[in-house]
Amino acid sequence: MSGYAYSNARIRGMKSFLLKPSDLEALIGARNLKDFVVLLEHTPYKEILSRLEDTTPSNIEKLLMADLIETADKIVEMSPCKSLLESMSKKYEIGCIKMILNAKVSNIPIDRIKDRIFIESELLLKLMETEGSEDVINLLVEKYEGLDEFIDKESEEFPLNVVTGLDMYYFVKLRREVDGLSGGDREIASRLIDMEIDCINIMVILRAIYHKNNARKFIIPGHNPSIEECIGLEDVMNVVSKLSDTVYGPVLTKASSIYTETNSLLPFELGLKKNLIEGYIGATMGNPFQIGTLLGFLKLKENEIENLRAICIGIENNMQADEIKELLIIRSSSLPA
Repeated sequence: MSGYAYSNARIRGMKSFLLKPSDLEALIGARNLKDFVVLLEHTPYKEILSRLEDTTPSNIEKLLMADLIETADKIVEMSPCKSLLESMSKKYEIGCIKMILNAKVSNIPIDRIKDRIFIESELLLKLMETEGSEDVINLLVEKYEGLDEFIDKESEEFPLNVVTGLDMYYFVKLRREVDGLSGGDREIASRLIDMEIDCINIMVILRAIYHKNNARKFIIPGHNPSIEECIGLEDVMNVVSKLSDTVYGPVLTKASSIYTETNSLLPFELGLKKNLIEGYIGATMGNPFQIGTLLGFLKLKENEIENLRAICIGIENNMQADEIKELLIIRSSSLPA
């Protein structure tokens, strides 16, 4: 409890720096990127933006992600469960790896790839220079022990086989870390990670149906049995019906009405993400002397950065304010003190 007493006091102070919905509304209304930066400089992001050299989307995004990683590092340091938080933080490097692999397949020049990478590491530099699927896999397996168990080396679907393997590796490792926890920490962390996996798997199935692919090989282990039963269904609405009695039923049903009008899966993705964030907020309530307080704050910070990146990209692409707002996930729950 004493460890959480310290971290809880720190988190309580850090919560006060999260942007309010009214801050996001103001940022959405920015006329251009320069106005966006000026508005953001009147928030706690002023310090990180002092490093901004040129007002470009990639430069702004890199600084926002740098701020997120610095925040995650602080949370790891103050956490009594450092091993789990360190494993969770691997998602940022894995995100960069996916970005590099997808860029390579799209034949994007290395210089443009470097402009978007927000983590400086020897692995990422080597990956940008490595050609050929076999050499890429060998490089990543050397870095991430046990990754080779999750990559189908015989697959011709490169880099999809590697991206899928990285996701499976990441969540299996997280589950092992959670198994090492005890009491309330284990129960809360397990529930939240299960929700993450469920949301990813539901979207994998929906996308597979939409694009007429096989979802089974992309499903992350440890999923909800009800979700597994959706594999093989031929219509998106059949999935909504199949999961109507689960905790995801209301979210999927609400999103389905927009789907039938737009034929877009985006409402499902945004709805599931918002439901996940509300779940993380719920984990911060009640007893403050548990890991949910740390995990909940980190998820809120990640969502805030995603919202800011979405606004930045929307402004750069001359999207209307209403269009940008539809892409954001703005919490509906108030934060506990």
